[in-house]
Amino acid sequence: MLQSEFATRRLRLRKLETADYKVWVKAETTGGPAKNRWDLSPRASDQCTKTKFREMLKWYEQKAKADDYYRYWVFEKKTGELVGWVDFDIFVRSTHQFANFGYQLYHAH
Repeated sequence: MLQSEFATRRLRLRKLETADYKVWVKAETTGGPAKNRWDLSPRASDQCTKTKFREMLKWYEQKAKADDYYRYWVFEKKTGELVGWVDFDIFVRSTHQFANFGYQLYHAH
C-alpha cells in the first residue's frame, strides 16, 4: 500500500475522510462552466448525498486494499479547500510495474 499522505509547501495530498463531506460537496457542486473540454461539469446537489459519499469512500478503500487503484485528494493547506485529485490506476504488478497516473483539478482552480 502506498503512503497515506504527502505535503508540499502549499498543498496536502491525502485520502478523503468522512469529515471531508462538506468540503467535497462544495468542490463538486461549484465552479461555474467548464473552461476546456476536459473539465467536469459541477454536480447537482442531489448527486452529492452523504450516502453516495460514504459509498465512494468505501469503493476507494476497497480498490486500495486490492492494490488496484489509489486516489489522493489535493487540499490547499491555507484554506482547507479541495482543489482536485491525483490517482494511480495499477495495471500490472509483476517483474514490470505498470500504472496510469492521472489528475483532475476543479475548474475553480
